[in-house]
Amino acid sequence: MTVQHFDGFTPLPQYPTPEMDDGPYGELALKTTQAYPVMIDEMTTAAAVIENNAEVSQQQAQRAVDAATDAAQVQDIVLGAANFKGNYADLAGALPMPASVKHAGRFWMLTRNLANVAADVPGVSTAWTSLDSGQVVTQKITANTTGIAGVKYLIAGPGVTLTLPAAWNKGDRIGYQLVAPVNGQKINFGATPVMGNALGLVEIDVPRVNDNWQYEDNTLGLIAQ
Repeated sequence: MTVQHFDGFTPLPQYPTPEMDDGPYGELALKTTQAYPVMIDEMTTAAAVIENNAEVSQQQAQRAVDAATDAAQVQDIVLGAANFKGNYADLAGALPMPASVKHAGRFWMLTRNLANVAADVPGVSTAWTSLDSGQVVTQKITANTTGIAGVKYLIAGPGVTLTLPAAWNKGDRIGYQLVAPVNGQKINFGATPVMGNALGLVEIDVPRVNDNWQYEDNTLGLIAQ
């Protein structure tokens, strides 16, 4: 969708006025009446252009927001990498920002200064945010599968049950998409709530369902992405 341009309205003819003689009055009245359909068409066109350009503006604004978000995420990763402190288990004492560590197979960035690093464990304490928990890979599955965070599963067979992880860290992401006809496929959310609701075992009944989730906390559980 692109920005459209409106060239403006065709000028209306002179309006008739009461003091005119019948001849000139009638002539101008006829011209004015004949101009109305043109004016209506141009107003309709102008309204369509305005609506289109408003939608284009909204899309461009959203792209700007998305770009700013992406830039902030990249900045976090670069900042964390530049201040890598090694394995979390090897650290002791105070740890100021900026800093990043590796723990439990992931990289974590520090979000506040710590007086005692041992008291704030990545994945448990809110002092850390994961740098690499987003979805980066896809996996096609044709048999029952227990999922892990960071993967989007492509359900490509009948009767497949995808069981989501039982343990989560804040910010973990997972997704799935049905790439086969609807035929008894299920998603097992287990005890993990979805936007605050317990769903448990859910049968897929929508063709080409495509869901992406991010873990928030024990109360909300997974929230839509």
